[in-house]
Amino acid sequence: MKQSLGLDLIIAFIFLTMQIMLFRHLDILGLQADVMFLFVLWICAHRNRTYALGIAAVSALMLDILTDTWGVHLFSKTLLVLGAQRLVSQQAENKLLPGQTFMLILSIAIVYNLVFLLVSSFAGIYDTNLMFIKYWIGNSVYTALVGIIFYLLTSD
Repeated sequence: MKQSLGLDLIIAFIFLTMQIMLFRHLDILGLQADVMFLFVLWICAHRNRTYALGIAAVSALMLDILTDTWGVHLFSKTLLVLGAQRLVSQQAENKLLPGQTFMLILSIAIVYNLVFLLVSSFAGIYDTNLMFIKYWIGNSVYTALVGIIFYLLTSD
């Protein structure tokens, strides 16, 4: 497992561009998929924790700068790496079935979106309880669906 910083930064830039230019405008009922979350999961599966933490922090900081979210992505995605890296890297070695992969992505996305929305609520981005639950569950399912599509397209 050779680590290539340049290649990982290029992939991060591609996912960042997809998040900003495509998936911000490709919403369903006001829900958005977080492809940067999927990139961070991919980095967690294929790199060690320190390396994944650095790449996730840099890419999340760039996303915060471009979306003006005041460090919410930086906090949430670095916490994601700290909490889920071991689980994701162990499951990546097991070659999960697509249904199992979907459930893994969904369960991690539910926890991640809960943290993301709680941190966002301090900034006053999401104020109502109904919107909070809609974004929490809806964004998690949408992200998991996009994640399983990426998984099926890239698996051998």
